[in-house]
Amino acid sequence: MYHLGRAPILLVAPHGGRRAKASALDLEDPRKVNDLHTAEITLELARLLDATAIVNRAEDRNRLDLNRVTDVRERAPWLLDLLLDAARRQIAARGEAVILFLHGWNAIQPYCDVGIGARLAGGALVPVRQGVPTIPQRFLPRLARFAAACRRSGIEVTVGDRYPAAGRENMMQIFTRRFAADHDPRIAELAALGAGGQIAAVQLELAVPLRWPGALRAGFLQAVEALAEHRGFDASLGEHWTSLERGRVRSDPISLAVEFHDGGAGIGGFAATEQLASGRRQGRFLVCVGANRLGLFTGEHSAPHEDPGEALRCCGLEWIRGASGELRLRFDGPSLAFPRTDPFLDLETGLAEAELSHLEATFVWRPRTSGARLGHLEGEIRYGDSTCPISAPAAVRVGSRAEPRGWRERTALNVPLGSETFLSIVSRRTPEEHVDGEIVHEGCLEPLISGVVSVRNRADGLLPAAWRIEAASRSGMLRVSGHVTYAVPVVRPTPEGKLFTVFGLARFTADGRVGFGTFEHSRDIPAREGASR
Repeated sequence: MYHLGRAPILLVAPHGGRRAKASALDLEDPRKVNDLHTAEITLELARLLDATAIVNRAEDRNRLDLNRVTDVRERAPWLLDLLLDAARRQIAARGEAVILFLHGWNAIQPYCDVGIGARLAGGALVPVRQGVPTIPQRFLPRLARFAAACRRSGIEVTVGDRYPAAGRENMMQIFTRRFAADHDPRIAELAALGAGGQIAAVQLELAVPLRWPGALRAGFLQAVEALAEHRGFDASLGEHWTSLERGRVRSDPISLAVEFHDGGAGIGGFAATEQLASGRRQGRFLVCVGANRLGLFTGEHSAPHEDPGEALRCCGLEWIRGASGELRLRFDGPSLAFPRTDPFLDLETGLAEAELSHLEATFVWRPRTSGARLGHLEGEIRYGDSTCPISAPAAVRVGSRAEPRGWRERTALNVPLGSETFLSIVSRRTPEEHVDGEIVHEGCLEPLISGVVSVRNRADGLLPAAWRIEAASRSGMLRVSGHVTYAVPVVRPTPEGKLFTVFGLARFTADGRVGFGTFEHSRDIPAREGASR
């Protein structure tokens, strides 16, 4: 779709189309997710700014990727004609052209990552990898004003932190000297104009809360006006200018995670944050509500120059370690609300069905006994329009779990039974079964000596339905039955291929005792015959 406007700015939504639904059993589906809502946002911006817009509303990026130079060159040369025509008209009217490509980033945090082929350092543009900056130096004050406007609306802005637009196949790079000698005269002219400082091309990666309808989306739309306005640098923007220059720092890896299940409230959750050695932090909070409602937050960013000390923070998710092993968890931020438990098997369809919501949680976890990772969690969770107190057994993990290589199937269960017993057991099949874990019984922590975990799958063979567990410790043998009450399947990439993982909640029984716990079940996805791993 082409919308003609009068303002000196061009808006492009290359991934606004949709793909066909995937089968829930097609676990090897390699397709990328289209950038939901970017077509609508781009048209809304075009009307707001009276700007020209090129909007893909139908074409699946897996068939034709309008942000990939090769695809455009070979299968969509009309896009080059439109880009060149818009650039020429803007330059004739104002002496420069501004081109914004709008994309979607499926993190659920109020962030916009700006791709310009570079990062900022000392007020200068520093290329990323083999990329070339896609804006002239004089355009930087507009980025600072844009960042200031975004932050007034609660939106964080980074430059090249996640998507720097530096790859040669990225369409931003055709506006740089990298393509000055291209055999296509249209590309060569766009490259020459960009290298001469007459084109400023910017890629805006919008996280979920900026694309779904709501206050954050409205704040982003208003902030884009700052990129369209040509004004001098305002000294009051110094704080925002400096914040755009945050670099990556090496750091000690840190990992914190908790799993809980309040059977009385019908709510369970999985929360985790990692700080990688690169300095990047990743956080997630999955909330299972009732029989089929699911809430999710995910976020990531490069850690600021700070010592985390007793606190670890990531995009609204905060952990504080206290005395005697106590752990406090707080979250206050956007989340997606899903009306089903399997949205991640076909992520694009799942996202399309989700609504933007708000999630707040305040928890305190305390160990059952000194040094145990099994304990009890107290607190409150506010999800959508409801507030619920939480009091539940919960397991924590401090530090990354060291996993042995070579396992083909893995089951981890946290099994509370009554008020005195809490079992954590992990079974790995290689194909022989290897079991380890620990148990807290009447205030004593004991390692497992041996164990067996048997799983029974549902009729479709996709999800686990029940377990039989035998676990031996110094105190004796424990035999447990478990039945799944809530399951969230996910396909996850690994260096060796892919894993099919199911997170969920379960009800456990043993000798008349009942408990509500959590599980994670993972197995290899068999490669299709003739396919390479």
